[in-house]
Amino acid sequence: MAALPNSFVFAQVPSTAAENAFEFHRNFASKDPHIHPRIESEIDEFAQSGHLFGVRRKSTNEFVGLCYVVQDSAESDWQLGGLTVTVQKQGIGELLVRFALAHTIVYGVLLQEGKWAQKIMAYVRNDNDAPRRLITSLGFEHSATDVFSHEDAPAWMERNSEPGNIVFDEFTFTLDGLRQLTTWFSESFDGRLHPSGAEAQIDLAGHNRIEHLTKALRHLAGERDSQLCLLESSYA
Repeated sequence: MAALPNSFVFAQVPSTAAENAFEFHRNFASKDPHIHPRIESEIDEFAQSGHLFGVRRKSTNEFVGLCYVVQDSAESDWQLGGLTVTVQKQGIGELLVRFALAHTIVYGVLLQEGKWAQKIMAYVRNDNDAPRRLITSLGFEHSATDVFSHEDAPAWMERNSEPGNIVFDEFTFTLDGLRQLTTWFSESFDGRLHPSGAEAQIDLAGHNRIEHLTKALRHLAGERDSQLCLLESSYA
């Protein structure tokens, strides 16, 4: 009998699955020093607020990927973090980040009159090369390098056992990234992962569908483009 093809479900992690999500995160973080080990109450809070995003294997319902986009306060910028994927080379991490970004931008209040009211940031330790190519390919640009002592570093920054400063590169999601994201969902996403070809199902809360998310992205990207046109015409 032929094996069933791989199929994965991408969705916000509901609060009822927060415990399983925390176990997945904890197991991964214990093996990777670049993943900040969040405590269980934090993962539960992210799930309760709708800011925790996961990927499950459809046949077993087990987690194979997780990330979050969260704020420290209502006025602060958003932080993309906690990206963990156990199934490699199928495009899972790429789609998970795209979904998390699109959902946060559409359902948050990040854009006003075509400009960022709140930014989405990603912080990568200087000795962690793995996520750099992914986040820059998805529209993040390097915006700063932050150097902290172990004593002064924010609590969410992972530590290591070596003495000396903690150095992080800061990346900011751009308006060009929004345009790329919109084009990808509108023209490239066909319900499958690439290059593997595995089924990729995106579940949204309530009666929303991926078409609604894509339409909202196009609206926001259109507002951005119209603002640019107005700006250019004012200098013509």
